[in-house]
Amino acid sequence: MDKIVENSVFSTMTKQQKDAIKLLFEDDLTDEEIAKKVHRSTSTLYNWKKDLKFRKAQDEYALIAIKSDYKNQAVHRLVYLMKYGESDNVQLQAANSIIKLSGLYNQKDDPEVKEAQLKMLKANATKAEAEAEVAKAQSEQLHTVANNTREKMAKLSVEELRSIAKMVGEDND
Repeated sequence: MDKIVENSVFSTMTKQQKDAIKLLFEDDLTDEEIAKKVHRSTSTLYNWKKDLKFRKAQDEYALIAIKSDYKNQAVHRLVYLMKYGESDNVQLQAANSIIKLSGLYNQKDDPEVKEAQLKMLKANATKAEAEAEVAKAQSEQLHTVANNTREKMAKLSVEELRSIAKMVGEDND
């Protein structure tokens, strides 16, 4: 557990503070026993525990300790399943997971991923073409309506146009 990120708050702690954080995490000893083990007084340990930086370092250590523990357990479980899984499918899935976790799997080289990406690109192109056709049809329909309206208006007399303008003006009031 000594491989804590160098730029972390934990890494800025003194050796005694780091040791205290580790002992506090394990939760097997009293504060008095921890203070004695790190060669500090109980009041010093108490002050450290109140300090925000020390508490942040405790959080970092706990997160890394827990992550490391679960990660190791998960990898051991995957190896077990790969070797002794109930079915070929379980063994294959465990093997794939191990390969992916180890960084040996490159998704870009996977033929299934490439095929899925190609299908997605084709579907998007088909959708774009359909949307363009709909937009074109709507535009043509609007032009037809506009042309019909112009033709009808051209046939109206001046008197009919004044009457329509008067009705529109009354509706707007």
